Amino acid sequence: MRGLTVGGSLRTPIKDWVAIALLIIVGCIAYLNSFDVPFHFDDESNIKDNIGLKLEAFTPGELEQVFTKSLIRTRPVSNFSFALNYYLGGHRVQGYHLVNLMVHILAGIFLFYLVRHTLGLPVNRAQYKNGTLIALLSALIWLVHPLATQSVTYIVQRMNSMSAMFFLLAMLCFARGRAHQLTASGDDASPWAAWRWHAGCVVAGLLAVGSKEIAATLPLFLVLYEWYFHQDASWQWLKNKLSWVFGALLAFAVITTLYTGGNFLERIFGNNCSGRDFTTIERVLTQFRVVVHYISLIFYPHPDRLTLDYDFPLSTSLLSPVTTLTSLAGIVSLLALAMVLLRRERLISFCILWFFGNLAIESSVICLEMVFEHRTYLPSAFLILVVVALACRFGKSIQVVASLGGLVVSLFTYWTYERNSAWQSSVALWSDAVEKAPGKARTYSNLGRAYALDNELAKAEEYLRKAIHLDDKAPIPHHNLASVYERQGRRMEAEEHYRRAVQLKPDYVSARAGLGGMLRERGLYVEAAEQFRLALPKEPDDAILNKQLGNTLLRDGKPSKALPYLRKAAVGASKDMEVLLDIGEALMRLGRGEEAMAAYRKILTHKRSEASAHYHLGLLLNAQGKWHEAVGHYEEADRLMTYPPEVKYDYANILFRDGQLDAAEKKYDEFLVLGQTVAMAYNNKGLVLASQGRLREAQKHFEQALRIVPSLQVAANNFKLATEQLRESETKSEEANKQ
Repeated sequence: MRGLTVGGSLRTPIKDWVAIALLIIVGCIAYLNSFDVPFHFDDESNIKDNIGLKLEAFTPGELEQVFTKSLIRTRPVSNFSFALNYYLGGHRVQGYHLVNLMVHILAGIFLFYLVRHTLGLPVNRAQYKNGTLIALLSALIWLVHPLATQSVTYIVQRMNSMSAMFFLLAMLCFARGRAHQLTASGDDASPWAAWRWHAGCVVAGLLAVGSKEIAATLPLFLVLYEWYFHQDASWQWLKNKLSWVFGALLAFAVITTLYTGGNFLERIFGNNCSGRDFTTIERVLTQFRVVVHYISLIFYPHPDRLTLDYDFPLSTSLLSPVTTLTSLAGIVSLLALAMVLLRRERLISFCILWFFGNLAIESSVICLEMVFEHRTYLPSAFLILVVVALACRFGKSIQVVASLGGLVVSLFTYWTYERNSAWQSSVALWSDAVEKAPGKARTYSNLGRAYALDNELAKAEEYLRKAIHLDDKAPIPHHNLASVYERQGRRMEAEEHYRRAVQLKPDYVSARAGLGGMLRERGLYVEAAEQFRLALPKEPDDAILNKQLGNTLLRDGKPSKALPYLRKAAVGASKDMEVLLDIGEALMRLGRGEEAMAAYRKILTHKRSEASAHYHLGLLLNAQGKWHEAVGHYEEADRLMTYPPEVKYDYANILFRDGQLDAAEKKYDEFLVLGQTVAMAYNNKGLVLASQGRLREAQKHFEQALRIVPSLQVAANNFKLATEQLRESETKSEEANKQ
């Protein structure tokens, strides 16, 4: 660690290990109550339900799945970290939170070293004589800042914090490399020392972009850092290095284009935010006020001001509301101030540009959600530095400044701990959001869903109805209310709201799947299959949709059409027993007995206790005349199934055919005790009894078979034969008695 202080650090009594220990300890204290926070909101789709992240073995195929089947494929580094969490501990949230906190603390450590190095550069050294203290206080305040909770406690936002961590590391590596190039002497003068740092910068930069696309600004800030702190902000140098600037802008453009799915220009000029309730122009205008709001949160982050889901009124023009214009004026003034201070206050100027530059992607033309606190994570780092640096520079006593800094760290630690308490459950989180955004339908909808997940269906219905009252054209509340009604058995109301949801959003996959499931239960297989087919184009590889469509077609007696969908479902859910059983049944119906047997045997390799697989395998073996092998599978099916009349009947038939008469009689009895009125069961038991010489009992069973099905010729023949045998037996017995 001492090696990081070469070339630009100030002498200070604070040792590196003390600073790092403080950052680790304080960071852990602030997030001590975050380890049991469950998955929330986007965590479910991006992590919990993301099939691509369920890494179970380090094989080429499994690893390929992580990078090719994840929901957001442009973030492979973050995806791999989530997959690794799953590999090590499944969906136990403690492991995810541990990694999130480690990333956050590492980011704080990198920030400490980057700030200390920057303050120790010749251009800043005279103005900031307590570089290590400034760096430590800045990193500590940033580390425990309540705004960071959304990047740390909200598991999915590891994408954001990990990108920021690698961004800071890349900046640090670049700074250290340049220090070696400019100031190293003796053994350190070797060009390899500098190039090792620059190689680290490249690797960290790629990891940052691979974590989240917000790191697109990194090349620009590397050029800016060089210009500000190593080239004396010389315009001539910038003119001579236009190729560097062009390269940085090109990298920014490429990454931003990836972020927008290749539609960057359309996003700028098309004024079309598809799926949002605002246009591109409205978003840009509103962002002026949002950015000012972010600044206010950085300086006063009380937990009562923080929420997951803001109800932020739109700006429709510069004067509607008028705060749009005043916010724009404030932003322009700050940017102008950065230019005015370019020569005299290089650090402050750079920090202002850092803040606005790192908000450029998410607070501009790209049609993301309007407000999210995690967007301040990286931008806030150097804005906090401005306050700490000025306090240390102009404070009358450095001890007083350090004490005040300690008080701020303590207060923010408490506020962070308090804010994390709102994340402890979905109900708590969305209750907090409803309280702070009482006019927003989505907060009520998500609170209703949270209550539904807790099985409090009455409360769920109450909040979902409020959501619909606030916005009847929002499809999600209708879908969620339909799910609640379905669980309550109110099927007609559920179907009504599913239909309303797909009417509002024709490509709403979950709503179509829900509607399809209800239609299937009513036996309307054609209509149900149509709903699943309409949902598939949006998610053609979705295992659940393919499974539902395949099952529906199978129920509708179309095994040949069902099989391709079932096989596709099996690719995405290779251990889903229902899918594998449906595949086996489809093959059976198509007369492909050998393939069906292979399918059922495969099921049993995954789950030996799958009763249905044993039963159907027994059926197939029986049909091939392999009675001895079939018996074992029937026995297992009979043992495993709770109420298996058909199993007992088939099992009894095989036992009878195999000559195990006592066992066959027992199984027929078990079958008939279950209240079954199967004529052939009485007939077959009659045959067992007749084989044992119990002809009168056999007669009664043949008679019962004929009562159930009077036209059952085989029972009539058996009754006639048993009667004749009984007469012969009685005649022989009488003759014997006479003799």
